[in-house]
Amino acid sequence: MRKIVYIICLFFSLSICASANNNISISVEFPSNLGGEQDGRLMVIFANNDRSEPRFQISPGAKGQIIFGKDVTNWKPDIIETIDNTILGYPFVSLKDMPAGDYYVQAIINRYKDFHLSNGKIVSLPPEMGEGQKWNRKPGNFYSKPRKITISENGSENIKITMDQKISPIEPPEDTKYIKYVKMKSELFYFTGKHDLNAFRSAHCQSKNSIKTIDSFEYADVGFIKYDIEGYELRAIKGSEKTIKKYCPVIIVEQNKGNTDAVELLQSWGYKLKGVDDMFKSDYLMVKE
Repeated sequence: MRKIVYIICLFFSLSICASANNNISISVEFPSNLGGEQDGRLMVIFANNDRSEPRFQISPGAKGQIIFGKDVTNWKPDIIETIDNTILGYPFVSLKDMPAGDYYVQAIINRYKDFHLSNGKIVSLPPEMGEGQKWNRKPGNFYSKPRKITISENGSENIKITMDQKISPIEPPEDTKYIKYVKMKSELFYFTGKHDLNAFRSAHCQSKNSIKTIDSFEYADVGFIKYDIEGYELRAIKGSEKTIKKYCPVIIVEQNKGNTDAVELLQSWGYKLKGVDDMFKSDYLMVKE
């Protein structure tokens, strides 16, 4: 009889432990001064340390922290969205599976925009803002400051979080004597709809006043030159004329889209075509005979 009572008590105790965190929930909101209705992916992150913000500690490795997420649409300012035990997470499936202890918690939303496609369909996606599609660093995303909480063995009270921060735009790098930062509007990629969006291409360009020819360096005993300059091979070879004619180096030059003007110039200087690469048919091996 004692054994039966003991087994029943043990089973009852295990049942209580298994459902100890059933009452955990996270309430998240954002103020109206950050913006209006939002679509996106709302995430709540728990970290067991404060070495950096929780949003920077998410990874698939052994040191990765805990994250839960849900999609939100037409989310209005000052309205609560809840992360509870029904929301899936990683590495724990549910909030109720989290071990008791101290955590640093943070919320963030990866904001989406509507894109109207040429086929008439609309897709809602996170736009590229210059950060390389990193949701934890994307300019314009809302987030909360991390704060410390304690989850007890008996669960926790409702945790309230306000996302009152916005990730700042990425500052373009400063121009230098040799490098210039440019940003150009793309007329091809322009989307209209719920959010008008201009698409831009950014690049670092070498300033014209920094361009130098190979001849200007006055190299000695040159035995090999490889030209692969995205269409500028002919100009580069013309700027190497003295060096090429003096040392007769072996040359590999890239020629794309059937354009062989650089090869033809080298042939006029006495070079012979010895082969073309098998894979891309674009690298020409030239040897002076």
